[in-house]
Amino acid sequence: MRVTAIKLARVIALFDSDELIPYGGVSTTKVAAEIAKKFEFQKFPHAGEEFDNKKGIEFLDGIWESTPVTKLTIYNDGIIIDTRHSTSRSLQILTESLHWAKMELGLHFEDDMLRRTRYLSSFSFFSEVPILKHSQAINNASMTMAELMEEITGQSREYEGTEIDLDFDHSSNRDALAPFTIQRLGVEPFKSNRYYTQAPVPTEALIALVEQFEADVLAF
Repeated sequence: MRVTAIKLARVIALFDSDELIPYGGVSTTKVAAEIAKKFEFQKFPHAGEEFDNKKGIEFLDGIWESTPVTKLTIYNDGIIIDTRHSTSRSLQILTESLHWAKMELGLHFEDDMLRRTRYLSSFSFFSEVPILKHSQAINNASMTMAELMEEITGQSREYEGTEIDLDFDHSSNRDALAPFTIQRLGVEPFKSNRYYTQAPVPTEALIALVEQFEADVLAF
């Protein structure tokens, strides 16, 4: 398996963002302007209606020490930071920037405020093998489907698995977490063996998970 492009490396830090300004002694507008300047964000809030942390205060297209930051969003219950590098780098940027804001802007921040973190990672990749042809049952169904559709339409078509999803039982747990998915890149022919994957785990963990999946497919 070879990663061809990191699509998203998101870190979600869950905490009461009012704790950053516990006594309201710092101007939110001033903080936003300084954040935009430090990150060199190309789009950031200016007007009053853009400072709604229930909907999310968004900063777009910035950079932190040579690493592009796609988006930084501040909510009333946490902060989301997106890069296309890795979730470990995204978390590092978030931590470093909060320490900077503490020193330069007078915000309150302690490392243990980031004790609850969630992730969303996605990337495209190339595999040496057609990893979605992973069971005889699916292969049999694909052949039968091809035969049936040729009878109906008079045209020969190749059928294969195009996507797998792994999710948890939402009837017992309502957490809004994305499934683990592997799917073919829509614009690529089957024989290219190019795929897209996403899961609510760190980037490095998702890479290891897909590598293990590929190895298990090859073992059968």
